[in-house]
Amino acid sequence: MFFAHMGWLLVRKHPEVKRKAYFRHYKKMVLMFWFIVPTFVPMLLWGESFVVAFYTCTLLRYCLALHGTWLINSAAHKYGYRPYNPNISPLAATAMGEGGHNYHHTFPQDYRTSEYVLHLNVTKLFIDFLILLGLAYDMKIVPQENRDDVLHRG
Repeated sequence: MFFAHMGWLLVRKHPEVKRKAYFRHYKKMVLMFWFIVPTFVPMLLWGESFVVAFYTCTLLRYCLALHGTWLINSAAHKYGYRPYNPNISPLAATAMGEGGHNYHHTFPQDYRTSEYVLHLNVTKLFIDFLILLGLAYDMKIVPQENRDDVLHRG
């Protein structure tokens, strides 16, 4: 369970991952958008004190966001069925579409994170919006027969 919750973050990154452009400026981006901006926006816009802004809008928000994200991993890996659980309802409600978290492990090439159209899936909606804007393209969807094969092999 520890590895599913947060242990995966503590393992050494593959050299190819470190070479990717995203990680070249990663530490600067984290400092700016996880700590500096969330601290100074409340101070500048609402007159909040530095201490309250830093502890509430930065540290508390950061801690809750991390553990909320890790909870999705932990619950999906503990309660999700193999090959994948098509619907973990409590996760779907809290994770804006990650209720089918194990789906993305089984079909990592499918951009949807879940196969169900009627479930709230904010991640997919956001990507669909980017497609409309022309900022995302060539999205992959696993054919139904492939999903059926995996479920029947179980």
